[in-house]
Formats: sequence, C-alpha cells, structure tokens
Amino acid sequence: MRVLVTGASGFVGSQISIRLQKSHDLLGLTHTSKKALPFNNHALDLTDFGRLSSALDAFRPEVILHMAALSQVIPCEDSPDLADRINTEATARIVTWAAKHSSRLIFTSTDQVFDGHRGNYREQDMPNPINRYGWSKYRAELAVLNASKANLIVRSNSVVGPSVGWGSSFTDRLIADLQSGKSVTLFHDQYRSPIHIRRMLDVLESCVNSGFSGILHAGGPEKQSRLETGTQLASAYGFDQSLVQSGSYLSHNRASIMHPDGSFDTTLLTVTFPCIAWRPLELEFRSDAKESLAFD
Repeated sequence: MRVLVTGASGFVGSQISIRLQKSHDLLGLTHTSKKALPFNNHALDLTDFGRLSSALDAFRPEVILHMAALSQVIPCEDSPDLADRINTEATARIVTWAAKHSSRLIFTSTDQVFDGHRGNYREQDMPNPINRYGWSKYRAELAVLNASKANLIVRSNSVVGPSVGWGSSFTDRLIADLQSGKSVTLFHDQYRSPIHIRRMLDVLESCVNSGFSGILHAGGPEKQSRLETGTQLASAYGFDQSLVQSGSYLSHNRASIMHPDGSFDTTLLTVTFPCIAWRPLELEFRSDAKESLAFD
C-alpha cells in the first residue's frame, strides 16, 4: 500500500515512517531535517500549496498519515496566522486532495481541543479549545470528518520516550537537563495520559493497517501529573530525584492558555486494538534506560 506521512522528520513522524516502510511503499514529507532520513522522503513547505499538490499527484498515496503541525501551545498563540495556515489550511488542502482521489486520511490531533477542566475525555465529548493551537486543530478535525466517513482522527496525548535522531521529545530534554545536574520544575497540577513512543507507534501502525474510522483517543493507561512522569523517568535512569522540583502550572505567565487536565478515557482504544501490549510507564522508561546503556 502507498502510504504518505507528513511531518516525517519529527519525533513521532520519523519513527512511524521507519516502521511503516518495512511493509508499505512509503514517502515521507519533511520540512527540515539536519541529517539524512532512512526512508524515501521529499522536502517541502506544506504551506506552499502548489508544491504540496504536486507531491501528492506524483505519489498518489492510498493512505495519508498527516502529522505535520505547529504543535506547541505558546508558539501558536504568538504566531496565530502561521498556526492557522499550517494546522488548518494545509490540512484542508490535503483533505480536498484525499477526497478527490479516494485516499484515506488519518489526521493526528491533540488533547488541546478540550478545555481541560475535567479530564478523562472520551471521543464523543464536545471539544472546547482555550488556545489557538487547540482551535486550529479542531477546525482541521471538522474538515477531516466532513470530507469522508473513511477518515480517522487520532487525538494523541503526551508522547514520551527518546527520539531516534530526528525531532525532540520531552524525555530527551529532561534527560539532558538531569544528566547535566540541572534541576527542573514540573507541574504537579497538570495531568495527561502519557503514552510511550513504542505504544504510539503500535497505535498508528494499527490505524494504517485497519479500516478504523472516526475519532480515536491515543493515550497511555495511566493518568499522571507532569511531576509524576518526570519523577518516574528520573528513577528509571538513576538520576538524582531531588533535581525534579514541584511547581504549579498556575505560576506560568501564560497559564490562561494552559489547561490542567487533558487526560483521556482510552476504553475505545484498548477495545479496538486489543493486541497492543500496554505496560506501566515506569517499566517503559526502565527499558529505555537499559537500551541507552547498551549503546554507551
């Protein structure tokens, strides 16, 4: 099957592309990459809609895994026009192309489409974004769902674990700080359903290979504060846990656009893909730590 992945040089995009190329004819679309990628790829700016259409016409994908985005809350708030152009308008162009050519579209969205007031969000809960990032993704979601019943929205939660040389993760940045002996402050009152990168790849691969459509919440089995996640990582890698300090997201000068609880109800995920082997996040971190020692 011909599969096109946008955002293929990112943290998740690079790893799912590496995995999917083993069983599919894959093309990754990238914006920038500091080193060569180990799969077929093409560099372009998704907001250059002419070049985007040409790339799609040339490859004719049967499935499009659209992951490219301006994906951080504060940069989107500070550059709202760019956020709309990348997250909403580029998605709308891809949606139009996919509908015209009967291609199935899998669009990765975010917990930020919710207001974060209560957490444990289900797929059928009504979005209510409180920041520009959430709004730009929600408007894109509407275009995806309205275009075809075959399309799928995968709302991801906090994806953790190490990168493989492309993109950067929360885990990478935290490890770098702790290795240097730098203390870090993590929020004790901001909750997510962190999902390890290995399990996120299992979810995305299952979505590509199945005909599942609609909306799916991709999060891990545990609701954790940022502080809990960071403490587990420090323990798994053997870092000084006193370097992980507790703070409140309310102390942040942009707290009004940061929601406290974006955790997911993942019942539909576990029922739909029962073969995915979920493990406690701390065990995933311990596996990462062993692998990192093996490469030292």
